[in-house]
Amino acid sequence: SLGYGNINATTDAASGSGALGGLLGGYRHDFGNWVGGVEVDYDWANADLGNTGDGLDAIYRLKLQAGADLGRTLVYGTAGIARANTTFGGSSLNSNGWVAGVGADYAINDRWLVGGEVLWNQFDNFANTGENADMSTIKARVAYRF
Repeated sequence: SLGYGNINATTDAASGSGALGGLLGGYRHDFGNWVGGVEVDYDWANADLGNTGDGLDAIYRLKLQAGADLGRTLVYGTAGIARANTTFGGSSLNSNGWVAGVGADYAINDRWLVGGEVLWNQFDNFANTGENADMSTIKARVAYRF
């Protein structure tokens, strides 16, 4: 997956934006008119925060998905937990939060999917710093089905 993220924090010193790229994997089950599943993703990030040298390094997510089976297209909603790794003030900081969003995938054939996803990630009191941060991301995705 490839995309872009915009980070808004309590203070401008922890706000910023940048590119994301990563891997995803999961399982989906087709129930006829709807599909349910679970997905894990990992994004490397090149998102600069307010101060030189500070940035979002990576974000991990574990998400549940449910959506409408429209033939070759799946339109879905997703929600789950997220973990962000940052470098801030010369220190590595990690924090847990939640994620929710929407996406769509299109089956090119029986093995390959292309799609997109828009996610909202929320981190309250990031690493006990008193900073609240939210990050919106938009990503294009390519997946291989086994």
